[in-house]
Amino acid sequence: MKPTRIVAACIAAVAVTLTLFAPLSYGASSTTPELAVLTEQGISLARAHEALRLQQQVAEMHLGQRIEEVLGDDFAGVWFEPAAARFHIGVTGIPSRNAAERVVEQAHMTAYATYTPVRSTWSALIGAQDQWNTRITKLLTAGQAATGIDVQHNAVSVTLSSSVSPSTSRALVSEAAAASVHVSISFTSSTRLGLKLEATCEIRLLAGERAVKEHSCRASDGRVAMNPKEFVT
Repeated sequence: MKPTRIVAACIAAVAVTLTLFAPLSYGASSTTPELAVLTEQGISLARAHEALRLQQQVAEMHLGQRIEEVLGDDFAGVWFEPAAARFHIGVTGIPSRNAAERVVEQAHMTAYATYTPVRSTWSALIGAQDQWNTRITKLLTAGQAATGIDVQHNAVSVTLSSSVSPSTSRALVSEAAAASVHVSISFTSSTRLGLKLEATCEIRLLAGERAVKEHSCRASDGRVAMNPKEFVT
């Protein structure tokens, strides 16, 4: 079965994805939760405004969605870098870059786009995550592990709790190193993990509490919901 693509974003990270965003409205001198999140990361107020204006343009033009539709199976994710006010497009080769460039040029957004070479397509990452979910089902069920997709780093993320045995951890690290896609394994001191959201989710606002309430996410067990908080235990 062909995996469903869910473009993701992490509001706490430097980069967030931009697909199917709802436009933001703000005044030149207004202070919003979105601006506050960016300035708290050390981004200047002027650059924060520029980043939000770019986000709104991308949203109004449905640019991320248009790129995904044109690239099809070659789509490899898009994300936003607020600190530089850049819209990143993951590309796996010259054909996908050329196709993405045409879409961006038609939208007159060339000055704001960065084409970032990546290893895997979005479908490959989704498929790999599903394989890892099957491989570590018992750990997921026991709350000893969580998986996700880190679009910025073009990787499947696997988090293991401190309750996982050293031998199992070593075996999983070895498997990750031999995987056909980039698999990043991290460890946490927590003995029990709640279901982890993909490093990210489809987000309708750039940042702030409202964004947390308006994600569409895919958790480790494959469930999809509009409110990510229902995945938290």
